[in-house]
Amino acid sequence: MPGNFWLSKEHDILAFGLHAMLLYFGIKFHTPYMWRWVLLAMAGVSVLVWIYGYHRMFTINSMATSKIGTAAQGYVEIFGRISSDPKNWVTSPVTSMACVWYRYFIQEETDNGWQTIDSGESSLTFEIQDNTGTCTIDPEGAELIGCDKSVKSESGRRVTEYRLTKNVYALGELSTLGGEYHGLDVKSDVNKLLSEWKSDKKQLLARFDKNGDGEIDLVEWEAARKAALDEVRKQHADIRQNTPVINIIRKPHDNRPFILSSQNPDSLHRKLRWQGFLHLVVAFIAGFIALNIR
Repeated sequence: MPGNFWLSKEHDILAFGLHAMLLYFGIKFHTPYMWRWVLLAMAGVSVLVWIYGYHRMFTINSMATSKIGTAAQGYVEIFGRISSDPKNWVTSPVTSMACVWYRYFIQEETDNGWQTIDSGESSLTFEIQDNTGTCTIDPEGAELIGCDKSVKSESGRRVTEYRLTKNVYALGELSTLGGEYHGLDVKSDVNKLLSEWKSDKKQLLARFDKNGDGEIDLVEWEAARKAALDEVRKQHADIRQNTPVINIIRKPHDNRPFILSSQNPDSLHRKLRWQGFLHLVVAFIAGFIALNIR
């Protein structure tokens, strides 16, 4: 799969593919011993997929949806509408529809099923908003659960496209950049400014050599440090005042789930709950049959 964007549905497809492969081995060798291990392996696959989905369902259910304008820094859940600003929008390559994110797969039909021969996705950031503010989404590394989908099939070729076009649910790490959150290092900038002043000794003496002895003593040097600190603080205040504030949601650094969806939190929770229930049913049935094979 190119890129880091992972579609939740692909886990179900992968599980289905593994189940089909295991059934093939069961049919091919067709012994009670083989069928027992095939069914136990199928149960194990379904349990692993259920654990994956349950973790995401539990995370979503435990988070309170935050407003963009009042969201705390760190791991948050946001649900908003896509900004109408034209800079957010791109044209999908398959359906030529306007969207803020797309991913497509081109597959050809072979004797072994559908084989992917090309795929791609957009990687630009986009904005969502609610009645309290605007937030930028960086989709790199996200998992997509539920979105618009189009499929075109013709002459043994199938093209599938996924898009985000309306509302967006985002679960990830929120950081605020610019303004008071602008990353400025007072100590480093003061030392840099003092180094610049020291490189021009004549100017340094003119400003701070109060006793006129041609040297900067400890008292005069402390006055220079205070002047540099005042100047740096003023520069930082100007930078913060003139730098726009940007809220951005990205993949968390601690590998917690980073999820984007077109569905609201309640719908997303129900979707994952039902998917998990189906995998548990498959695991139970496969395990029950395996343990009763004689």
